[in-house]
This record gives sequence, structure tokens and C-alpha cells, in this order.
Amino acid sequence: MHSVLVDQFIHRILVEEDAKNSQERNEELFHASADAGVKLYRKGDFAESKISNLDVYLLKKVCIFPDIIERKVQRHFEEGDHVSALITGEFYTKKEHFPGFARPFVFNAEVLLRLVVAYLASFLRVGHNVEAKDAARGALKSPWWTLEERLVCLTLVAYNLEYG
Repeated sequence: MHSVLVDQFIHRILVEEDAKNSQERNEELFHASADAGVKLYRKGDFAESKISNLDVYLLKKVCIFPDIIERKVQRHFEEGDHVSALITGEFYTKKEHFPGFARPFVFNAEVLLRLVVAYLASFLRVGHNVEAKDAARGALKSPWWTLEERLVCLTLVAYNLEYG
């Protein structure tokens, strides 16, 4: 089970502080965490790991945190890597990660909607009306209350291509 525990939050805070440059770092956090902090994280471990991305380090070495997974998906979208965004969004919903929490499923639904919007828009842009219509029909089979306003508009436009 990957539910986030107090120790994992303390570990995260220590890593994030250690990752800051020396002028910004709050040394008091290391002193305040005392023995518990030493057991969780040794100052300098992040730099020694040679992992350049703090979020990647936290995911690999500390815990799966919801905000970090969501940022990772966002970065995939920004880089145009929709497949990785889809895979990461689905990974987030594994029941062993956050049992009993709905947020991963809500977030994954948002990821899927975003992909459908991009998919429909790309078909319309390049003149693939038949594919856009098929994608729209699939989207319209979902409960409409789950669709974003702009997706409803795109879906209706694509769906009407056959009749317009």
C-alpha cells in the first residue's frame, strides 16, 4: 500500500529543503527532525543520486505523491507526449496507491477528456471528418455530465459533420 504516511511527508520535506541552494535552505528543518530525520534522509543524498529532477527523485526514492504524479502528467502534455500522459494518469488510479480516494480517478477522467478534445480537434484540423465523427459518437455515448463544455461543443460539431 502506498498511502502517504507522516514519515514520507517528513522525508519529502527534507529532500526538498536539501535540493534548494544553500542560501534558501532552512537548516532548522534538519535539526528539528533530529533522529527521525536522520533515519529517513541523509543530507546530500539527492545530489549524490545524480537524478536531476526533484519530482523523479521523490517518486523513486520516497513515495508516490498525488501532486507529483499530476505534475508529471502535465509535463507530458506540455512536451506533446500524450501516450506517457495517458499511461501515467492510468498508473495513478491503481487501487494500491491511494485506496479509498477518488482524486486519482477524477484526475484520470480529466486526462482522458483532454486527450479526446485534442484527438477531435486534430481530426477536424486536418479534414478527417469521418474519424472525427466516429470519435464524437464514442464521446457522446458517455454521460454528458462528465464532458467538459468545450468537449460538448467539439463533439456536437464533429457529430454534425455528417448532416451539415
